[in-house]
Amino acid sequence: MNTKHSNLSKSRILFQKARTTTCLAVMAVTVLTSGCASMSPMAMKTTSATIDLSTKSIVVFTLTAKNQYKPSYQPRVNSVEIVSVGTGVARRFAVRPIEFDRLSSSSSLRESRSLMGEAAKSGSIGSTDKIYQHMISVDVEPGAYTLRDVVGLAAANLIAARFEFPVDAKFTVPPRSVTYVGHVDMVNRERKGDEPPSGSRFPLIDQAVAGFAGGTMDVTVSDKSEVDIPLFIKTYPCLKDIQIGKAIMRK
Repeated sequence: MNTKHSNLSKSRILFQKARTTTCLAVMAVTVLTSGCASMSPMAMKTTSATIDLSTKSIVVFTLTAKNQYKPSYQPRVNSVEIVSVGTGVARRFAVRPIEFDRLSSSSSLRESRSLMGEAAKSGSIGSTDKIYQHMISVDVEPGAYTLRDVVGLAAANLIAARFEFPVDAKFTVPPRSVTYVGHVDMVNRERKGDEPPSGSRFPLIDQAVAGFAGGTMDVTVSDKSEVDIPLFIKTYPCLKDIQIGKAIMRK
């Protein structure tokens, strides 16, 4: 009896080690493949006191990714790729989500939490603590650009899966400016016919269970500036005295 239990315990340990290895492998692939273009950090930090607009402009937008098809596996965005229409040069920016229920207790971010709650009601920001919220800022030269794709990961219950999906939304950036270009909403749903998949088929189990192999993304761009711009100003004190323009992306 003890031998049987011992064998079952060993089997469980081996299974958990195998699943952990798979999770780490998917995360590594996500990082490596996201690094095909030069990886850049976000243009602003919550600790930044000032921003330099003497040579470049800053583009800001919000992004919410949801998994309607397999809701236990909500996606987190790891990177976005921005491509210059004029030169074709691509830059990939590393993204970190802000979850409105886990923000710092600082005065500025407490107010941001309140604004994020309002954003949830309006549809700009997801309304549950399972949804990752993304406030994205990228620094670019003046000109025309395309938000080409979004890459991310969903992990739960020892499953880790990767998605990569095109957005192909265009926007134009004036010189020495901070410009809000909209809210991007990505919803993973069950794929039909020859619709493009949200992610690769491999690894088979992880991609199927998380719904990226059998799912596709509905992508919409909208103007949520009434909520999003105050949210950026409260979250990033360096924007306090900056005039933020608006030029919503076009798909």
